[in-house]
Amino acid sequence: QVQELCLDIPELDLLMKEIGDLAESGARYTEMPHVIEITLPMLGPENLPEQEGSLCTDVTSEQLNQLLGSIMKIVVNNLGIDEASWMKRLAVFAQPIMLKSHFIPTMEKLKKRCGKVVAEEDQLRMEGKTEVDSEQGTIRDEFAVLCRDLYALYPLLIRYVDNN
Repeated sequence: QVQELCLDIPELDLLMKEIGDLAESGARYTEMPHVIEITLPMLGPENLPEQEGSLCTDVTSEQLNQLLGSIMKIVVNNLGIDEASWMKRLAVFAQPIMLKSHFIPTMEKLKKRCGKVVAEEDQLRMEGKTEVDSEQGTIRDEFAVLCRDLYALYPLLIRYVDNN
């Protein structure tokens, strides 16, 4: 019976709280991977063309906005770590419109990191050291992490711009 199955389905409010708690706590992916890998995709779009009158959800735009804000906080909390390929997968589940207030702080943080890495590269170039292989490797690694972070953010930003 359907009623028997419904007993095992978590309530939307509890799922939203779990995601919000993860975002607010500043926890890393390794501390709560089930939230990223299971809970968020479960709340994402149905991946079917919208058919008028046949939606099977009561999720409001306010709840989606809150969810997407939490996703942005999770991304911000995990910026700069090496093992975070899961960040790219978040964009798949986070396509609805996001508020500007969530993007601006994230973009500012990425802008500061870009400036820092470019300044380090310029300083290394000006010093003209001959034994710079390890320092160049470090800067190369920082650029790789920065590129990954940007690729995690821009699909969300592009979708926001398209919808607005």
